[in-house]
Amino acid sequence: MITADLAFERVAVAQAPETLVAALTHVASSVGYDSVAVAFAPPPSVVARSITALTTYSKAWVSECMQMPAHSIALDPILKHLASSVRPLVWDEATYSNNKCSELYERFSGHGLGSGMTVNVRGTRGESVSVGFTCAKRHAPQATSILAELGSLCLAATATLHAFSRMEGVGAQPDTDVRLTPRELELLRWSRCGKTAWETGNILGISQATAQFHLRNAAQKLGVASKQQAVLRAMELRLIE
Repeated sequence: MITADLAFERVAVAQAPETLVAALTHVASSVGYDSVAVAFAPPPSVVARSITALTTYSKAWVSECMQMPAHSIALDPILKHLASSVRPLVWDEATYSNNKCSELYERFSGHGLGSGMTVNVRGTRGESVSVGFTCAKRHAPQATSILAELGSLCLAATATLHAFSRMEGVGAQPDTDVRLTPRELELLRWSRCGKTAWETGNILGISQATAQFHLRNAAQKLGVASKQQAVLRAMELRLIE
């Protein structure tokens, strides 16, 4: 099982797209995935805005995908999910069959894309990144296994957004003179360990709503949009270890 520190250090500090993909590939292999795909979109305010796409998928798959009609690609349930939600998506053969896209799935699975997890992260300025982790297995792991790896993969995706934003020069960094309360720091430390607000509330003897309140306050002070981004930013500023 990959640690939060490893996900942060190998991905967030990447200096170039190639090293970023290499780091993500290491993260993926640590939890049983064979390949990765990344798409970064800068904020709408960026002139000549274009999406940066990187992948370790086979060249044959990339070639076949580029030749497919647009209306066929538009049916892909993963792309539909990314367009409307930031929730992580665990997908496999059933995802495509339930959406009446079995033929599309067979084309993808023929190139080793049998199942995986896709994480979509958005920044405070409108920038976003989607990261896909895939393997050849046609069925996703059991729920308990997915929960065990979800925290690390979400953190890796958030670190990817951080790295791309830095490489692309997206916006100024938030104020480094951030003052978090002891309770906010405590919540972030437990979040870093993969605990949910509900689990942390039970540990600390507070309600889930109170835990979420402190996490939202911490994210606001750190100038980020989510709990995972708050954890990364706090680690970067050495507010938590």
